[in-house]
Amino acid sequence: MAIDDLAPDFPPIRTPWVIDWLMEVGPTVEFVAETVRAREPDCPPPWTATSVLNRDEVSRKVSNAFRALMMSKEPST
Repeated sequence: MAIDDLAPDFPPIRTPWVIDWLMEVGPTVEFVAETVRAREPDCPPPWTATSVLNRDEVSRKVSNAFRALMMSKEPST
């Protein structure tokens, strides 16, 4: 959507501090949950192992991420 310069219509936020609090707590809760899961001896790692790195795909994804970042920083006309 950022590349096409589209902005979704969001409802008004009446309690922005709740969103800030949830964003702060979210990763912390996930960390605690993973800590509990990691106690099991057969728990898989929290990342995906890759055997082959597709450099072209990684390059494309990084380029798209930077392009989207730059477009979000440009002043709208």
